[in-house]
Amino acid sequence: MGAVAVVYWSGKGNTEKMARLIARGAGNAGATVAIFEAQDFHASMLDKYDAVALGCPAMGVEQLEKTTFEPLMKSLDEHVAGRGVAVFGSFGFGVGEWIDTWEQRMLADGANLVATLKVNGEPEGSQEDRCVALGEQLARVAEQEGLREAV
Repeated sequence: MGAVAVVYWSGKGNTEKMARLIARGAGNAGATVAIFEAQDFHASMLDKYDAVALGCPAMGVEQLEKTTFEPLMKSLDEHVAGRGVAVFGSFGFGVGEWIDTWEQRMLADGANLVATLKVNGEPEGSQEDRCVALGEQLARVAEQEGLREAV
């Protein structure tokens, strides 16, 4: 099975809860999973993983968190081409526009965008199920990538 990194920044705990559910789903599907807070992950670590989930809540006016997560994203921008990536996060107002912008950024960087997931507030009930399902989906992508690299 492939290896999945789940990397997140969380202000109120909602995105952290999403990250842990995604990691659970990937692990349940057989992937080797590592979970990191954004400040503990670096672009040089990407090569250890077959797929990555990146999580950040909407901040300010529908944007990524500026002091930790945006610098991480800038460092990852040139390293995600061809890589299985999912983006996720929570929001509290608006419609979650920040994730649409983030999705476009990942596509422009050449990422193999597996999925995007935005949750209004804390994930509960079916939203929790969606997080776990995203992890399962990412595990399948990681397995395919791992098999391709082994050939």
